[in-house]
Amino acid sequence: MIEDKIVKKILLAFSVVCLLAGCGGDDDDDLFVAPDRKVSGQATAPSGTVALLEPVDLFEVALGVFIPSATAAITGLDPVEGATVELIRVDDNGDQVGEVLASTTTSISGNYTLTLPAGVNLAGNLVVRIEGGGTEMRAQVVERSVDINPVSEYVLQSFVESGASLETLTTSSVVKLTGQVEEFDLTAGADLADMIAKLENETGAFVDAAIETITSEAGDVSAVAGDYKLHVFQYGLFDSDNAEVATFGTDVWTTDLSLADGGSGDVDVTVNAEDSAYSNFTASTGPSFSLSYFAETSLDSDSFSGLYSSDGVVSVESPFEEIIDGDFGFRFPPSVSQFQKALNDDIFFAPSDDAAVRYAVVEGAVDPNQREGDEIFRGLEVLVKQSSAANASVLSGDYGRVYLGAFRAASGQLEFEVESGKLNFSGVGGANGGLDVLAQNYQRVEQTGAGTVSYFSETTAEDLDIDYDVNPDGSLSIDGSPVDGMTSPDGTLVIFNEASAVDDGNLGDEFYSTVDTGYTLAVKLPSQAPILQGSTYRVMSATAGFDGNAVLIRDIRFSSEVTFTGNSGEADGASFTGSDSEVYLTSRTGNVSVTAESFGPVLADYTVAADGEISIVITDGTGTRTMTGYMSDDGSIGVLTDVWAATASDPTEVGLAMLVKLPAPAP
Repeated sequence: MIEDKIVKKILLAFSVVCLLAGCGGDDDDDLFVAPDRKVSGQATAPSGTVALLEPVDLFEVALGVFIPSATAAITGLDPVEGATVELIRVDDNGDQVGEVLASTTTSISGNYTLTLPAGVNLAGNLVVRIEGGGTEMRAQVVERSVDINPVSEYVLQSFVESGASLETLTTSSVVKLTGQVEEFDLTAGADLADMIAKLENETGAFVDAAIETITSEAGDVSAVAGDYKLHVFQYGLFDSDNAEVATFGTDVWTTDLSLADGGSGDVDVTVNAEDSAYSNFTASTGPSFSLSYFAETSLDSDSFSGLYSSDGVVSVESPFEEIIDGDFGFRFPPSVSQFQKALNDDIFFAPSDDAAVRYAVVEGAVDPNQREGDEIFRGLEVLVKQSSAANASVLSGDYGRVYLGAFRAASGQLEFEVESGKLNFSGVGGANGGLDVLAQNYQRVEQTGAGTVSYFSETTAEDLDIDYDVNPDGSLSIDGSPVDGMTSPDGTLVIFNEASAVDDGNLGDEFYSTVDTGYTLAVKLPSQAPILQGSTYRVMSATAGFDGNAVLIRDIRFSSEVTFTGNSGEADGASFTGSDSEVYLTSRTGNVSVTAESFGPVLADYTVAADGEISIVITDGTGTRTMTGYMSDDGSIGVLTDVWAATASDPTEVGLAMLVKLPAPAP
């Protein structure tokens, strides 16, 4: 009897050791495997998913009282105990190929260890998996320490959806991307499906961009090297976790920078100077409003690197960053900015997509337990190569112009406006020539301080004659004064920013009665209608508007495309695919929410006229999106207003869209 008790104690002790160390499967047979053949990690999941993935074992549950759970990378994840971990190969669709290569069981703390069979090495198509109740979580075995959690499952799903070859992925790229996603500030959802949706909402644009960069081929940087100017227009929505206060902001800036060939597709980027103007329109309960405005010039220089792909995309990666500014600290998640080159010009177009979480600062450091709110930015960016010997003759003939503007007043008035129409440049400039501004179409949505939303539309008959000059670097002067704008070297594109504020003298140094911000794009028009059928364009868009008392901003992401499948005027002659995200402020003083949605193929009608004027109309069960604007003389660039209206209602959302023709796929 005494011997039986001793044996039971030994068995119990061995069971506890196994639970803690993750004993099971293949590893039970070999305790002396070389460390470089071992794979280990922790399995964690949202609490609603854990019950599906782990068996019910009363002994393990009781033992768990005395063993603390490990801390997960993303808050709100619990360890998955007693689950079977299987090592498998998958194809590029994520489906298992062949038999299970090895297996083991997770411990009470969710830890596991298994051995790689002979001849099996780390790879993007080698996967560890746990499953149960119709749910599975997987992780790519690309390093010796592999955690299985919603992030690893989401990253694998994203690679599969991108069409990447999993087997040929570099293990370092998968490791890096997974780590970057884990740096986002997220709390686990109720179950795995909810958590995957949260990851898509918060990290989808970043992951799409990172994967496209990982899987692209290097391009010839020397062909695009030179001095550039970057023109940016951004909307921002900021909320407060601790008060009924929210802010709508705009930010415009122009940056002087250069691109240099770093070899093998590497781009060396040097920033030389920047002019910026930003404003914040803040609402609090009452309601009461305040309007601040700041303009500054920075001569600070900086340098960083990017990649240039063979399909004309410059990708610039920003790591996780923490900035302390007074009483607040800001954590910016990692991001990848992607710029698509125009086919025949050194002009690059990009959506502007940034976010930060705001925290309180305690004793000079960010306190992660005192979250203050979210700050989300959406907009457009255009990078244009500077000229070396430009003059007024670069701009000659007819141009199609689109304009995006935001107006705010301290009284509570908030307006978003788009304009479209034609310009005519004389090619002479100055007092001897001039710029004719022909009739323009205006569309505006506005919200009063009381929350009333209205829509206005009109076409002006005015014909303005304005003096202009083009400086040798392509920068512009209007009526003898320099403006924050320029032309591309061959005159294909004209772009400039605008920002102004009015101070009534009673509001303090930083506060103003009105602020007006604008962004103008114009393209040289063709002499005959461009043939769009058979061509695919990248689509980027930024819009803003209202939903009752709520304010929203929306962007169409870089991965979105439109293919013109039919001729101009044919029904359903175009097809859209891609994704967009919406940042929604629930009320003037409410909280910000972010949603992302994939779409397509969505059919659309389009017409393009002999002068390059184009209209694209997309109608679904909820409303109509109308894009109206102009194609460039070679058909490679389109600039359009973007207006959305619910069915049988006035428009409530306006913005700008940019089309950039993509290279024809290799035969």
